[in-house]
Amino acid sequence: MNELIINLGYVIYGEDFKVLRDCHVTIDSDGIISEVGYGFLGGYNTINMYGDVAIPRFVNSHVHVADYSFLDQGVNLSLEELVEEPNGLKYRLLSRLSPEMFKKRTTGLLKELLKQGTYAICDFREGGLKWCSNAYEIKQRFREVKYLIYGMPVSKDPNELSKELSLLRDYVDGVAISTPTYYSVEFLKVLGKEVRSLGLKLMTHIAETLKVRESMDLELAMNYLKPNAVVHGTYLSKDDLELLKSKGITLIICPRANAWFKVGLPPLKDIYELGINVGLGTDNCGWNKPDLWREIEFLIYLLRIKLNFTDWIWVLKALTITPSKLLDVEPPLIREGLKANFMILNGDLLGVPYSGDVLLTILKRGSSEYVKAVLTDGVLRYV
Repeated sequence: MNELIINLGYVIYGEDFKVLRDCHVTIDSDGIISEVGYGFLGGYNTINMYGDVAIPRFVNSHVHVADYSFLDQGVNLSLEELVEEPNGLKYRLLSRLSPEMFKKRTTGLLKELLKQGTYAICDFREGGLKWCSNAYEIKQRFREVKYLIYGMPVSKDPNELSKELSLLRDYVDGVAISTPTYYSVEFLKVLGKEVRSLGLKLMTHIAETLKVRESMDLELAMNYLKPNAVVHGTYLSKDDLELLKSKGITLIICPRANAWFKVGLPPLKDIYELGINVGLGTDNCGWNKPDLWREIEFLIYLLRIKLNFTDWIWVLKALTITPSKLLDVEPPLIREGLKANFMILNGDLLGVPYSGDVLLTILKRGSSEYVKAVLTDGVLRYV
């Protein structure tokens, strides 16, 4: 690959997401950003995208991909009736899902995510070895979106768990469970120990509903699992959040899913004011369109209601820096020395030249329809 120069109207640059205007990005033959500078350059391999916007691609920190094979089922059921193990509607539908349909729908989803500009996803992959191995096969073929597989063991017997995890190890990037309250204390002890011995990270849903929080799910997780991240946190108290912060545990929030399933909303004011490490996810693909642009807009409206929010950099960090560190992938920032993993938006259609707050306009008004191109490790693809 030859050096590539892209002239742009706007670049959202570095860890501080500084808005640079009328500038260029130079990408070397290894796909690494070698220069971001003011002014336009010429040359043999130059692309002029004057007026357009280069912004880091986003990380979707929590999805359930297999649900994409059955959309909007059981809309009148409660969350427990839909997704609770092992008899919820979701698990009954998964039991009838063929590998061929799973591969077809998952590949289609990854293509859709690429058009949205998504950089990476973290999939809570139900079904143990069978479905993790199928997901891994797709991951090996489709590399333009980083597909992080967090395998969910099917065994509930602590004596069988070690063997299952050793088999899963070759197919997963981490391990996840639905909630600690489904398992015995002995199982949780073995799970936490075995996952750490394999060098993997561990995540679990926590406090998605009041009922689950009252079952002491957080205490079980802290005492026996020592997770790297927890998902939802809808009913976490301020003390609970301070505990997460003291342990360096990331909280992944999914506000649209919480709203759709009518379980409540995450305590955003406390989360923000306490400085919790946050990622953003879209959750169940069967009931919530896996579109971070929609999630971002919804989140911004909630934050504005809760605390008259204007800290757009906090939102961008939740989409890039924090989840990249959690998931052990290179952050998709536009900065010298990093691989070029950014998207280019049609600035004029999005209205950026007419904006009084460029970052807000991008985040609140952005969508896949404005994504003109994405770069994956320096390779540009028009979408």
